[in-house]
Amino acid sequence: MFENFKATDKIWIYTSSVEFSNEQINIIDGYATNFLHGWESHGASVKGTIKILYKRFIAIAADDCDGSMCGRAQDAQVKLIKALEEELNISLLDRMLIAFRNESGKIEAVPMIEFQNLLSADKVNSNTIVFNNMITQVGEFDKWEVPVQESWHQQII
Repeated sequence: MFENFKATDKIWIYTSSVEFSNEQINIIDGYATNFLHGWESHGASVKGTIKILYKRFIAIAADDCDGSMCGRAQDAQVKLIKALEEELNISLLDRMLIAFRNESGKIEAVPMIEFQNLLSADKVNSNTIVFNNMITQVGEFDKWEVPVQESWHQQII
């Protein structure tokens, strides 16, 4: 999915509080195109990509410029996400939101406290697939969609 990037390149993944509609996806695509066209670090264009995953997540990958990507370039992608939150009237920056596949395989996103309640009620368990948005490098992407027991989420079991 991010084959044009090095394993050490940066990745940020944002979870939507709701599934994106087709109209929202079109809006995200427009913002993404404009953003990527002007994304710079130290005056040079940043090689990046923005992907919508499962109509629920926005993933931004970027060449880390051999470790020299400036803070302003990193902040710019957060500003993009904030602009999308405002435009779409959704939450994308809530780090307490946990996304997982429910018993039928559908993706849900709930606050951490609700996820803990689901654990207590045996609605989710250590084998439940969760989305680990704590990954920071493209090479970790294979650890993004994993069972609870293989993610930081195991700490809340």
